[in-house]
Order: sequence, then C-alpha cells, then structure tokens
Amino acid sequence: RKSLNIPSCIIFYAIGKDNNYKVPIDRAALLLGITSQKEIDTRFAKEVSTALGTCVVSPVEMAQAFSVFANLGQKRIPNCILYIEDIDGNIIYNPWKEMQKYYRENSKKLQIISPQNAFIMTNILRDTVHNGEGFLTNAKQRIINSGLEFPDIEIAAKTGTAQNSTDVWCVGFTKEVTLAMWLGFKEFGLSLGQYQNGAAIHGPNFLEIMRQYHLNNKKYPLKFEKPEEVISMQVCSESGLKPS
Repeated sequence: RKSLNIPSCIIFYAIGKDNNYKVPIDRAALLLGITSQKEIDTRFAKEVSTALGTCVVSPVEMAQAFSVFANLGQKRIPNCILYIEDIDGNIIYNPWKEMQKYYRENSKKLQIISPQNAFIMTNILRDTVHNGEGFLTNAKQRIINSGLEFPDIEIAAKTGTAQNSTDVWCVGFTKEVTLAMWLGFKEFGLSLGQYQNGAAIHGPNFLEIMRQYHLNNKKYPLKFEKPEEVISMQVCSESGLKPS
C-alpha cells in the first residue's frame, strides 16, 4: 500500500537467485500472457531491477495480468469485439458469448495460479484504496467529499512511475472489471514533469472511471471473495509471529 520497492526486490531475489531468475520471470510472463521463450528472453532481463518493471509491456497485457487476480487465478483472454450486428440489428457474431462458454468448459486449464495466491495479491492491492496509508485512499475520499456518490465496491490497484517520470501507470480491478491506464511518450528520455507520478496523474481518473462504471451497472455491494483455505490473524509487528 505504500508502494515500496525494496520488499519487491528482496522477494524477487530470494525466489530467483538460485535459478537465474527463471521462476519469477516465468510467473510474470504467465500472468501477462507471454508464451514464447524467445520473447520472454528478449523482454525480461535476468536481474533484480526487473522486479520494478524495467521490461516493456503493453496496457492490454497489464490488464490481462491483473484480471487473473480479479478472477481468483483464472486466465482471461483479451478480446476487443463484444458482438457484430447485421443491417437489420441481428447479432451475427458473438465472441463474448463464445468466450464465456470457453471459460466454463476450460476452467481447470485456465487456472494458472491458485485462488489463494490470487486472493492474497488482491488483498494486498486492495489496501492501496481502502487503507488509511494507501496511496489512492485520499483521492477516493476527495471524490466523496465533493458530494459525488461512490458505490459500495472494493477496488484493488497499483500505480507505477518510471525513472524521471517518463511513463506512469495505474492498473486495478473490482470483481466486475479490470482497467489499465498508461501515459507517456513514444520517444525515450522525455519526462512528464516533476511530481508527475502514477498516483497523481492516474489516481483520480482511475477512481472516477470505476465509480461511473459501477454506478451504471448497479452491481453492489461488490466485495472480493476469500477462499475458505485462507485464514487471517493478527501478528506481532516486530517478530512477524503470533502475539505472545
């Protein structure tokens, strides 16, 4: 929720140092939908900085990756066509409906991470919006303070800012929708300006899109589901163990 880089680097190093970072890189590629080993080798450097997002990915790939968490570990396939109508208004092609059928019939094959893993990631990302220390919490409160209605929904999100503010991101989701936002330049080396980070640029817009989407769909309250196998408990802030 504080967007700290060092813990990410420590975890990436711990699970990758004995396998030339193949394990964490393969997991990232799996979430992003990148299957070619040649492409994985080209896009992901075998070094700790990769944990901070130094590889090149597209917004649709980021949306696909985060949608896995939203769907409790189930892969979702990007598709830009909902349906096609003929001149008389008859639906002649409905890939959205076909995809829903494909998801139902291939649920085991599409389960690329465990529901427990997905929920824990979702729970961490949820704190960015719903915890007092979260970097999007104030942006949400400002919307509410302005008198606008904010639906009763849980949102999980992560913002990102490249070195010297050359690129800024916000990617997040509810149970209903995943949204990826990017802003930057096609030329390398240009900066968006001082203090122009992902939370400042995208945060208010991201939350406003989520607000309007769910108000229009009226599916709330909308909360993330916790798998039965996941338990919660208090731990000591110093030892990390159960309080004694």
